[in-house]
Amino acid sequence: MNTPQTILSRFFHHQHFRPSQLPIIESVVAGKDTLAILPTGGGKSICFQIPALLLEGVCIVVSPLIALMNDQVARLQEKKIAAAALHRGQSREEMEEVLQQAEAGELKFLYVSPERITTKLFLVALSQMKVCLLAIDEAHCVSQWGYDFRPAYLRIAELRKHLPGVPLIALTASATPTVREDIVQQLKMKQPERFVNSFYRSNLRYRLKKADATDGILVELLKKSSGSAIVYCSSRKQTHHIAQWLQLHHISAAPYHAGLTQEERNQHQEDWINDRVRVMAATNAFGMGIDKSNVRFVIHYNLPRNLEGYYQEIGRAGRDGLESAALLFFSYGDLLSYREMFEQGEASAEQKELKLAKLERMFQFAEAPVCRRKTVLNYFGEPFDGQCGNCDVCKNPPRHFDATIPAQKALSAISRTGQRVGMSLLVDILRGSNRKEILDNKYHLIKTYGAGREFSYDDWLYLLSQMLHIGLIEIAYDDHNCLRVTPEGHKVLFEGKQISLAMPEPKGKPGEKVFSSKVVEKSKTQLQREELLSRLHLLRRDLAIQHGIPPYTLFSDVTLQQMVDVRPLSDAEMLDVEGVSERKLQLYGDAFLREIRQFVLEKTRAGEKITGSTHYISYHMYQQGNTVEEIAQQRGFSPLTIMNHLATMYERGELLDISLWVSPEPCDIIQGALPMFEEPYQLKPLYEHFSERFNYDEIRWAIADFRKSAHRRP
Repeated sequence: MNTPQTILSRFFHHQHFRPSQLPIIESVVAGKDTLAILPTGGGKSICFQIPALLLEGVCIVVSPLIALMNDQVARLQEKKIAAAALHRGQSREEMEEVLQQAEAGELKFLYVSPERITTKLFLVALSQMKVCLLAIDEAHCVSQWGYDFRPAYLRIAELRKHLPGVPLIALTASATPTVREDIVQQLKMKQPERFVNSFYRSNLRYRLKKADATDGILVELLKKSSGSAIVYCSSRKQTHHIAQWLQLHHISAAPYHAGLTQEERNQHQEDWINDRVRVMAATNAFGMGIDKSNVRFVIHYNLPRNLEGYYQEIGRAGRDGLESAALLFFSYGDLLSYREMFEQGEASAEQKELKLAKLERMFQFAEAPVCRRKTVLNYFGEPFDGQCGNCDVCKNPPRHFDATIPAQKALSAISRTGQRVGMSLLVDILRGSNRKEILDNKYHLIKTYGAGREFSYDDWLYLLSQMLHIGLIEIAYDDHNCLRVTPEGHKVLFEGKQISLAMPEPKGKPGEKVFSSKVVEKSKTQLQREELLSRLHLLRRDLAIQHGIPPYTLFSDVTLQQMVDVRPLSDAEMLDVEGVSERKLQLYGDAFLREIRQFVLEKTRAGEKITGSTHYISYHMYQQGNTVEEIAQQRGFSPLTIMNHLATMYERGELLDISLWVSPEPCDIIQGALPMFEEPYQLKPLYEHFSERFNYDEIRWAIADFRKSAHRRP
């Protein structure tokens, strides 16, 4: 019988679900409309693919990008799952062929662009299909308050009329509370189950820096570190500049953007996925749907347009849980360029206003002296009271002051204006301006009018941006970008909660250096670990080339790191390493064990101490023809200790002829008595139990054989 767990193992080769995946799957299978907010790397696709494989009929997936659809279809086809896509890049004949397959029940997944879902050709074919599930990928595109609104997504509500009783799942990686509510309304979801995973990524380090000597910093960063990287650029021209600049400094890089041919894009992407190219310099569409777990850096060469896009893009770093970094370079010029682009664009006046407001919020985030993680989490509606201690602000904290009274003045002014003013107008009210809008709305009559003259206009913007980022106020993007007081703000205004804010910086204060120039001397152990890790990475790359697969799918960086930590020297020890299955041990285990053993032997011969390898050294010397006594003399141990080393290696699965030390009959007798004793077995009590009938060697080897047999038993 198929279950979510059996399908996860059979088709996706995972043994465990990620957080929220199983409850989401169960909700969909139960026929409920489901909203799933899973940050980038949270495994969204599985949340609709597994239910579809459990249900009878075809799953229709609405997706915004052709490249993303084609990638998903290719992956499913690799798993021998019938899938196809329908989009504007096809001829009518190609579309008709795909729809005929769907009508005949030959497809399990049909990916469709939103522009195609209400065409007559599609709707006629839809009436002949048995549809089990409607999945909406990148569901934030349906909301006009989202960062990537696509009017074609509004057609999904019309599509639902043709699919009565069919459950819908809406998925996205980045949606604020306002956008989540709008998704539910626009998609006509009926009492949906809602799942919102945490946006907290403890392994991700945030660094933001004003653009200055950016190209040089980029080279310095990448030369001082290892691992794959993405550099996001605002233009196609920049992608080529960055790729060529890095190549000039002997760092492998390639550009990626829509202006390249499909063949060029595929080749560059494949080179990057397979670690033949280390850095991808790309426009912001790159990375969607690519599950490369070992990206160590996501670098923004320019200011992103909004916090949602920024968060989604940095989420492509460190999906394996290892420490990774998000570095952002920004300048006021970025802000001006985007403003001009938005103002000259063809979007509606309302959409232009929204885009500009989100851009301003992004720039405030870049400049604000507030913990980066706190800001991001509060933006997505996830309260975070502490400091992360690992971003550029926390590492180089500004001076703070008790800002309770200024904050109360601002919060009071927002409330007294009926929460109908934006940030600029609020500052003018606090500073007692006579601008026409204030007089027309009688804001000059409120109690807090002119109550904030002690701060300059720029200083108030600086303080208000901090209040925004720590969650005291919020911007109502769905209500002309007016400021609103949050529940946390009410605590400050009405309950006397104290707050501190960073003091406005004097002009010209130097910012934090992205990199420390201090040279830290590494310990011998650190150097050994780095050398072994480098050797394992090279081995993985060579094996991946031989097998024609991406290196990170052979063994992840986490698995290689654990191999360095544990240094397995036997099959049994290798199987204890996370990510090493029986199948992978059979395919690749011997090569990695040989490399680790060779490393241990080389270091030992060079007189270096390798912690945890003493058993293997004794075993290797015995395999070279040395006797127990000779090994003991050469290594400075007692013969009993060497015997214990060999017995331990035998327990771990190594081949040894134990009849040299204990014959079958005494072995059986000793093992028959072991259930009367508890692990770990002590030699002396057993020696006394048998009234000195058997010697210590015989007892030790009988125990080793008993443990090895127990390990083999299912």
